[in-house]
Amino acid sequence: MEEYQKERYTVAAMTLSKKLIRRNFHPIICENLEEARAQALELIDPKKSVGFGGSITVEQSGIIEALYSRNQKMIDREKTTTLEERQQVMKQALTADYFLTSINGITEEGELVNVDSVGNRVAAITYGPNKVPAFVSIKKNVWRFSDNTRNST
Repeated sequence: MEEYQKERYTVAAMTLSKKLIRRNFHPIICENLEEARAQALELIDPKKSVGFGGSITVEQSGIIEALYSRNQKMIDREKTTTLEERQQVMKQALTADYFLTSINGITEEGELVNVDSVGNRVAAITYGPNKVPAFVSIKKNVWRFSDNTRNST
C-alpha cells in the first residue's frame, strides 16, 4: 500500500473511531488482519464461551483456529451434521459470552451496515452477547447508507 493511502486510512480510522465511541462502541484500530486477530485474542477471556457465524473475514483472520488451539469453549455451527442441529447451535451462539463477526460496511457517521442471509449475525450484534468483537476494514467505509446497500447485495 502506498504511503499516502496508509495515511489517508489512518486519518479516516481516527475520525471514525471518535464517532463510534459516541455511539458506545469501543473501537480498536489495527494495521492489518493479523493484528486484529491478536487484539481480539487478548480481549477474549480464555474461560468464556465464544460463538461465531458465517464471516469470511473472521475465518481468514485465523482467530477461530487460535481459539480452538487454546481450548476455548466454542459454539460452532460448522461442527453440526443436520440442519436442525445447525439451527439450534446458531441459537446457542446468541447466549455465548462473546460473538465474533464482521461488519459489511460502516458509514462515515459510524452507522453499521450488515446484510445477513440467515440473520444470526445481525441477531448477535443487536440482541446477543454483551461482547461482540467485530472485524471491519476501513476500506468498507462509505459516505451514506445507500452507498453500501448496493455493494452488499
